[in-house]
Amino acid sequence: LKSIALKLFVIYHFMNPDEHGLVKGLSIKDLANKIGCTTRSIHNANKALQEYGYIYYSKDGLSAYSYQILLKEYSSYFLSASEGGRGYATLNVECLEELIKLEDLNQLRIYLRSVLDVDTSKTTTDSFIIENTYTKLRRFLPSYCKPGVIKKALSHISKLFKTVYTDTAVYLSMPEH
Repeated sequence: LKSIALKLFVIYHFMNPDEHGLVKGLSIKDLANKIGCTTRSIHNANKALQEYGYIYYSKDGLSAYSYQILLKEYSSYFLSASEGGRGYATLNVECLEELIKLEDLNQLRIYLRSVLDVDTSKTTTDSFIIENTYTKLRRFLPSYCKPGVIKKALSHISKLFKTVYTDTAVYLSMPEH
């Protein structure tokens, strides 16, 4: 998925879905302004999310720029693993805002994965440190993402993580707040 689609998918989870994963009354213009793109980009991102099987979307009939989405697997998020549950992350709005600001797609991919790792971590310290070897990072990145590309992606400054590199790994430190 491209950057806009990834950001949009995360935003939808913050839009108060009902118990089935339905989010109504979404404004294409508002979301485009929030992400910093065109309404056409929002439409294309929704189309991609639907084609990949993450959502269903349709106009809601209220206006030309208003629509609704259904997060397809939302009802399984809260099931136990033995019942086929997929799990869910607990993120705050500040984290969402920082993710939306990211412009480098590979940085967004790495930070999303790291945020999920932090969320599932049992650490009780003031900051969370995630160690990722380049080999581990390359498993969920495109094949062109060699260590130099990863370092370049993570060189863009963000309030989400502080980054330290070694020859074999990247350490991402996230403040608790």
